[in-house]
Amino acid sequence: MNRFLRLIIWISICSIILYYLLQKVLLLFGMTFRPWIGDFLLITKSVLIITLLILIIRRLKFKHNWANTLKGLLGVVLIIGIIIVTTLIFAFSHQPEHVVYRNDKKLVATVDSYLDVYVYFYPYRNWFVMGKDLQMREWYGNGGYDPFNMPTGEKAPIPNKVDYYNK
Repeated sequence: MNRFLRLIIWISICSIILYYLLQKVLLLFGMTFRPWIGDFLLITKSVLIITLLILIIRRLKFKHNWANTLKGLLGVVLIIGIIIVTTLIFAFSHQPEHVVYRNDKKLVATVDSYLDVYVYFYPYRNWFVMGKDLQMREWYGNGGYDPFNMPTGEKAPIPNKVDYYNK
């Protein structure tokens, strides 16, 4: 079991280091990872923390049974707390993305719909990478919805304001 947990830790650390190294290299070429890659990074960090916690708790040895029981309960509470915090971070930081065509260009649209609905458009490169230079931004007003994911039968909303960023 310890060997399996150490493998998970090793893979998680390597994945996190690889992400940050590749991010630096991509920035040199004017690109960045698409937002869904960052979602996987958040999950990887959570798995790493939970696995480290399990290893640390398993190494603690106490003479009394009540202390070992308390150790187990503390571990369960901490793991549940980490899962809840990760879920909250994911819920409030997640930005849905869509591949769309605007002005005959293929773009990645990331939706920020927390208080106001903003849609940011970046150049499309491939499934994993997008350009880092913002091409345009649309503002739709009050937040809470995804303008590209409207229920069937509802008209797509029209942006209140559109900003273009040309370089």
